[in-house]
Amino acid sequence: MVKPTGPTDKNIQELIMKLKKTKANVWRAVAEQLSKPRRIRPEVNLDKINRIAHDNDIIAVAGKILGRGELTKKVTITAVNISQSALTKLSKSGSTYISLADYIERNPEGKRVLLIK
Repeated sequence: MVKPTGPTDKNIQELIMKLKKTKANVWRAVAEQLSKPRRIRPEVNLDKINRIAHDNDIIAVAGKILGRGELTKKVTITAVNISQSALTKLSKSGSTYISLADYIERNPEGKRVLLIK
């Protein structure tokens, strides 16, 4: 049986280490999800975010944001990756996207962050 090695992408490895060093539970939960194989990481569509989030929420996804559905709320989204169609729809709704690596430096305490799987 093959021994699991974790993510092989150097950027993801560095991000996991940075997340584990923080004291915030939300960032440690994100690090745990990123440590799993890519095929198990969450892929969240905009329609799910629209159902769950409220205006001015901060949404974190330990995976990829996909563009199915519409986003009618103004939110801040942080994720590892985002599709081009989702990015276009985000800008039309007045929402913003910040990469996960950049956002943890802005908010190391993880305050007001909602983790969506």
